[in-house]
Amino acid sequence: MNQDLRNFVLAVLDDDNGISETAWDQLQELLQGQGEMEFIGEIMAQVDACDGRYFLNIPVCSETLKAWDDVKESR
Repeated sequence: MNQDLRNFVLAVLDDDNGISETAWDQLQELLQGQGEMEFIGEIMAQVDACDGRYFLNIPVCSETLKAWDDVKESR
């Protein structure tokens, strides 16, 4: 996966207000169109929703991004 796209998606979702349901649906469609099913699964396991807003339920930092890459490489 393009690391810049990955970082962008995580940065957008790493917000207390999150993104709208429409934006979440469009983000998933974009990632599906790019063939990023594994990444969709990763973020879906980390996303919560409240009042129609979608956001990461864990803080994202450079260590988190590296840890996700390490897990993916170890498979």
